Amino acid sequence: MKKDIINYEELNSLFHWGGEKIWLTDQMSEFIKDYFSITNLERKMKENINREKSQFPIMVPESKISDNLFKQIKNIPDLKISIDKVERIKFSFGMSYWDLLRLRNGKVKNIIDAVVFPNNVEALKEFLKIANDNDLCVIPSGGRTSVTEAIEPILKNKTNIAINMSLMNKILEFFPDSSIALVESGIILPDLEKWLNERNYKFGHSPQSFLLTSIGGAISAKGAGQFSSLYGNIKNLILDMEVITPIGSITNRNLLVPESAVGPNITDLMIGSEGSLGIISKAYLRIRPIMKLNFSSFLFKTFFDGINAIKEFYQLGLKPSVIRLSDKEETKLFLRLASNTEEGMIETIFKEATSFYLKRKGFITDHQCLLVLVFDGIEEINKVQKSKISAICKSNQGISIGESPAKSWYKERYQFPFYRSNFMEHGLLVDTLETATIWSNLPIIYEKVISELKQYCLVAMSHISHIYNEGAAIYFTFLTEEDYDWDNPLIKKIRKAILEIFNKNGATLSHHHGVGNAFKESLHLEKNLLSFKLLKEIKESLDPNNILNPSSGLFRPNISEKNF
Repeated sequence: MKKDIINYEELNSLFHWGGEKIWLTDQMSEFIKDYFSITNLERKMKENINREKSQFPIMVPESKISDNLFKQIKNIPDLKISIDKVERIKFSFGMSYWDLLRLRNGKVKNIIDAVVFPNNVEALKEFLKIANDNDLCVIPSGGRTSVTEAIEPILKNKTNIAINMSLMNKILEFFPDSSIALVESGIILPDLEKWLNERNYKFGHSPQSFLLTSIGGAISAKGAGQFSSLYGNIKNLILDMEVITPIGSITNRNLLVPESAVGPNITDLMIGSEGSLGIISKAYLRIRPIMKLNFSSFLFKTFFDGINAIKEFYQLGLKPSVIRLSDKEETKLFLRLASNTEEGMIETIFKEATSFYLKRKGFITDHQCLLVLVFDGIEEINKVQKSKISAICKSNQGISIGESPAKSWYKERYQFPFYRSNFMEHGLLVDTLETATIWSNLPIIYEKVISELKQYCLVAMSHISHIYNEGAAIYFTFLTEEDYDWDNPLIKKIRKAILEIFNKNGATLSHHHGVGNAFKESLHLEKNLLSFKLLKEIKESLDPNNILNPSSGLFRPNISEKNF
């Protein structure tokens, strides 16, 4: 089999979130120096990049797609196909730490054979028919922000083709009187919001991957945005959708209604299905008018004081659109890294407040926890909510520190993933894991996970967000030095240890990242055998040849009863 050679520089743009490198701020550089005892950042980075470059050039196997099949697909009207080597590698990896670590070090094994880009539903249907007839493996890909290895081709004996919907990016219909927009699944969230904002509307789904995420990808991953505490997750923002499967289309016959009791809504199955049941072609979105945002920030003596305050005000029906409580480590990092903004110098304000007020109130330096709130709605209602929430925070040992920290977080909220490649250039592991549980379990999950992470990592921090009456999602960020043990990867050891804690203490394997290839071996811990059998039968009904995304473990056909 022929192989192409590819060098380090050709893949360089794939090493960075969104293909773009953002240089470290002075504050971020000082953080790395202090926490990891690195005295010369430039030398450390140069040493690590030279080590990465030494793994190149690498050999890329020739595409397995036959000439005849390539011509068949290429002849589909309104569809593009690429077998470019960089494009094939690009669509074989998402944005998880493990994905990027392997890319940076030339550990490129499982490679897509081709990438197709349909421009309309007819092209999509014709391609799926050819794929089904030829027993191809088809892996849907949106903005490639998956952190669960969900788009990696794992069936080496099949021809693997990625399908990217980015050319299907139109807004098809707009119903302002009913607050509905019909869009194609390939539109990315920034383009959607820009179009709606120009008409004084917004969608309001804003995950940290907002700048890259497509509507189809958000639905397939069952994502959650930063405004979820008021608007809900993506499942709450979707009214209906059209899905193309290998055996036909699933729609509700263009019946556009706010709700229906005519049996289960079949298209709901597609939310969180990770491209394993069908390919979303278009979706009806619930939109809303733009309202002025208001901001508040509080400090608490402990993380648990903040959790108690949130539980109390949220269960009373006081629901800011953003509720984010950082533990002491994340608070310390946020306040340290906060840049000069139009609202003022956050760190200076904080230090002054600490000196003149916080100590008198019994706060211990570097132990306080920051709560940021964003209110979205009618201003008079927001004022009432802010007043009542302030009183509840005060009764839970919290103090108001004004709007500036919340405004600073809001301004910088999409930036952290862009810094990750800088950390990796210095040989540092940086990753996240998330879960959700009920209120009574949150302190247990927090303490056990942080304790376990400290066995592996130099930095472990957490925040809670995505609030519900019953509980909340909790998110963990951790950093340490990478050991480059490819036989027993450090990140996999950490994942396994933390997932076991989730399972043993009443927390889900994932609140909003999904399953993919990374977590599929732990699925039996959360779903029983009958659930798996039902998912398997649904998969076999809609995709009898199992051509759609076998990388996801949700619907895998080889269920073994011994796991249960």
